[in-house]
Parts: sequence; structure tokens; C-alpha cells
Amino acid sequence: DDTSPFALRATRRIKRGEEVTISYGDGDLTCLDLLDKYGFFLDGNDADKTIDWEELRPEFATSLEEDEAELAMLEGSIPRTGEKRVLAKTKDRLKTIVSKMQDYTPNFPQKLGDNLVLVGAGMRKKMGIKIYAVAMYGTPALLDAASRSSSRNELWKAARSLDASSPRTTFVLEMILQADTADMIAGAIADSVKLRHGGSPSDVQCLERLIAEGVRRNGQGATKGAVLQFDCTNSGVSVGVGGETQGSAEFEGLGRAFVDVFMDESTVSPSLVDDCLERGNGEEGDGSAATSKNKAFRKDRESRRTVLSLRALMKQLSNWQPKSTALPNADDDV
Repeated sequence: DDTSPFALRATRRIKRGEEVTISYGDGDLTCLDLLDKYGFFLDGNDADKTIDWEELRPEFATSLEEDEAELAMLEGSIPRTGEKRVLAKTKDRLKTIVSKMQDYTPNFPQKLGDNLVLVGAGMRKKMGIKIYAVAMYGTPALLDAASRSSSRNELWKAARSLDASSPRTTFVLEMILQADTADMIAGAIADSVKLRHGGSPSDVQCLERLIAEGVRRNGQGATKGAVLQFDCTNSGVSVGVGGETQGSAEFEGLGRAFVDVFMDESTVSPSLVDDCLERGNGEEGDGSAATSKNKAFRKDRESRRTVLSLRALMKQLSNWQPKSTALPNADDDV
């Protein structure tokens, strides 16, 4: 039906009782790819050797034994000998940790300020894990250009024009996976801009400082649901965090470089580009609030059990060890 993320349709008549099979690729999909696309993963998968587990290691604050014990409780089984950590107190603390990797559904408004409208929304993923949701806003002229765009290059050109008819392109980011520090999220964004900016490296360093300072000053930090706003103009990039303007990095070409992060051929969010083009082609229905719940976020909600299973598998494959054997308090930032 229309509510299902996948639909299987037969291309020939099938006899009653005949076995029906499906292919999940040629063995080149990692466990993260399989989980993201099909909802399961395999032990002993050779493709997992290509995964850089170091990139995920900082996100874990529990031991393998603690994850397996919590998973055993959820599955109604008995933990293995020596793993008697499933206590009510431990469960409460693990809820805080697991929340870092649970799904989050943003609800971007149709309008931003007086003259900006939603052009499209998507998400930033890394190795199959959602980092943040992102929406692009522009003037009605940009929205009109999106509706007339027949290719990604045309949309990209319109978004980075930053001319008199469309002087500002804005990106709003909502965090899904909590960043451990302000410097981490600021550095990640700055690195993407640096690859596309032809000016001085100090231009991007200024932008990075503004982001980090804004996240630190914001009481919410870079936690799930935190909002960062980037207004790109011909003169540079204005940074806002939590609804408060942090400042502007005014350097020639920096605004276009920021747009390129999300709109060029190597976009960090292909789903954003796709959604912009689909909305422009009228595939979002009547454009009302009910139909703009952001198609990219309707499905694909990972269960707590799946998250714990994936974390346990990652730690088994990477021989991961926790930074500290002590569990954080429920009120601690993780």
C-alpha cells in the first residue's frame, strides 16, 4: 500500500506454493547499508571491512556487555554469564545514551521570515546514520526556478546565483545525532565548505569560529533538535543558532561555497536535492502543512532493539572499548 516504504510486484505469474525470492545485492553492501535500506544486517559480512569504525567510535559511551545486557532484556532472554547489569537504574541511564542515535522527525515551516519559502528538505547521513535534517529556503524567484528546473545543475545554478532576484539562500539544520562538542559540528561543516571555497582558508576559519561560539552560547548545545541557520548571500554567510544571530563571515565567494555543500554534484545531502526537484515538479501534493511533513522522514524509524543490535555488532567487529567503564549519570551530557 502507499504507506509502505517498499512494494514487491511480480513480473510474471506465480504458481500457488512456488518459492519467491528476493536479492539484496551481490555482497557489496555493508551492514550499515543493509540496515538503512532493508532493516537488517548480517554477521560475518566481508563488505564490513570497508567501514571506518573510528568515525563512529566517539558516539559510544557504553561497553559491549552493557549493550548486550540491555538487548537481552528487550528480547526477553537471559543475559550471558557475567553480564548481570540489567537493573532499573542502568536502564534509565542507557535511555539517555541510546537517545543519541534514535530517530528524530523535524517539521520545517513552509515560510521563513517575510519573504523566504521552503524549497525542499532532506537529511545528512554518514555511513547510513542520520546526522542532521536540512531544509533550503529561498525567495519566490528561487522556488519558481526550482519548479522550472529539469536537472540538478539548473537547481544548483539558481540556488547559488545570489543575485537581485534571489539575493539570499538559507539553510536550516536540525540536529538528529548529538555532537559531542561544539567544535565537532563546527569543524564538520567547515571542512565541507573548505573543499569548495576558492578564497583564503582564514575565511572558513572565521565561519567555523562563529558556528562553534554560537553552539557553545546556546543553552541547548548541539543536542538533538538544536537548530542552526545559515543565510548565504553574495557578501558571505550569516550564522544563527537557536534563533539567535551569532554573526557574519563576510568574504567573497563564501556564500556560494556554502550553497555548493548542499547543491553541487557532491552534495552531502542527495535527499535534499531530490526533494527540491520533486516539490518543484508538484509531487508534494497541495503544499499544505499536512503534505509537507517532509517525505524523507515519514518512515525509516529505527527501533531501540535495532539500535542496540547495531551498536553491539559495531563493537564486536571493531574490538571497541569504552572510554570509561563508569556509566554516566542520567543528568550528564553524553
